[in-house]
Amino acid sequence: MKKITVTLTDDLFVHLEALKLYYGYSTRSEIVEKALDELIKKHSSNDVFRYFLSEARNRLKAKEVQDDSKI
Repeated sequence: MKKITVTLTDDLFVHLEALKLYYGYSTRSEIVEKALDELIKKHSSNDVFRYFLSEARNRLKAKEVQDDSKI
C-alpha cells in the first residue's frame, strides 16, 4: 500500500466530500479508491490501457530496485 498526497481544486474537493457522504463512506480515500476501481474496470480490456499499465509496472519496479540499491 502506498500513501500519496494530491492537490484538488475547491470544486473537486466539494464533489469528493459530496460523494463520500452520498455513498456513506467514512473516509475520502474510500471514495477515491471506488472511483479508481470503476475507471480501471472500464478500461481493463483496452489494449492501449494494458500497454500503459505494463509500462507503469516496469517503471515502478525499476525505481524500487534502484531505491533498494541505495540502502
